[in-house]
Amino acid sequence: MSTLNSQWQWKTISFMKKYVKQIWSAVGLVAVASIAHAQSGSLTAFTGSTLIDESVSNSSQVYDFITGPADKIKRDVVIEYSVRVKGVVRRSTYSLGSDVNRKEVFNHYQDQLQELDAETIFTCEGPDCGRPTAWASEIFKRRDLSAPIRNQSYSASVVTSDDSQSLFSIYVVTRGNLRVMVHVEEATLDEPISFDSTQTLRDELVRRGVVTLKDVAPSRSGALTTRDLTAITDIVGESSLLSTQEIYVVCHIHGSQSTQSLIEASTKCAETVASAITESTPYQASALGTGPLIPLDDRPLTRIELVIPSLLRRE
Repeated sequence: MSTLNSQWQWKTISFMKKYVKQIWSAVGLVAVASIAHAQSGSLTAFTGSTLIDESVSNSSQVYDFITGPADKIKRDVVIEYSVRVKGVVRRSTYSLGSDVNRKEVFNHYQDQLQELDAETIFTCEGPDCGRPTAWASEIFKRRDLSAPIRNQSYSASVVTSDDSQSLFSIYVVTRGNLRVMVHVEEATLDEPISFDSTQTLRDELVRRGVVTLKDVAPSRSGALTTRDLTAITDIVGESSLLSTQEIYVVCHIHGSQSTQSLIEASTKCAETVASAITESTPYQASALGTGPLIPLDDRPLTRIELVIPSLLRRE
């Protein structure tokens, strides 16, 4: 009897070991699959992200690429700018812990897009994005993206290569429970389309009172090319809405030089642009150089901004 009990116990232990080993193997496969999915598509997920949902359309579908703020008036969603296209769409939603900085996560995706030579069509932060309920419930149709209005970031970017064009929508929020959520949409288009970035930036200047010219950057000495100056004056263009407005050119330059040197270089940059606007358009422009004193989203980004104080949005 004792021998039979020993054999039964041995078989039971062997079975449990085998069962536990299978469970851990399954867990390992799930973990590997999660990591693989987290890096699917053209962009790599932020470190520590948990993929909670992903879908890819089986064929081309109609897709609305949002390039402006989203609001909600009564029951209707109002989107200031969007482009309707056709293509294969991949949607991925990630969750991160409450100890993660939302802006750091957002910058993680913007840095990758920059490496892909993406053209940023629209970007916004906080109230400038519109109502989070419109983005969460109506546009992305995910309630888990709901967040306070100040805790949202969005960008719409275009990556164009020789034989394809992809549109990227990045939406990052910090929810009320402080968890960070990321929603990424990538649409690979059937046919490339043209974006008039000049008109888009002009519309943004009129709508918000400020526009950042990230693709037109001065040198560390504050110099700009003739092509850059032409691009800036084209953005200002001619608009009856600007005819009575005061335009300021604000130049930001970051680098390893002394703060005073950077301020002097940025002042030279701003004065050069202001002169070009005054000479080439019907408007008068004033110059302000800030050197490295005003980073953008905590990042030392060299850039030029056009500001119309009377048109700035007030909360």
